[in-house]
Amino acid sequence: MAISVLAGARIVEMAGARMVDATRGLVAGASVVFRSFASWLWATLLARSLPPGRHVMAKFPSGTAV
Repeated sequence: MAISVLAGARIVEMAGARMVDATRGLVAGASVVFRSFASWLWATLLARSLPPGRHVMAKFPSGTAV
């Protein structure tokens, strides 16, 4: 993901050439989509890495009822 966003940003910054001018909008849009997806993945990774509160704080195994 990060390499795609970096490559897209560099292509968007390139000097004008016919091929670059023709695909600049597509590359910029794809870079934004990849960046937003990668940002969403970071939030999901953080949420999944947090321990479940009741089982850690109360030291109950996850299969027991309170």
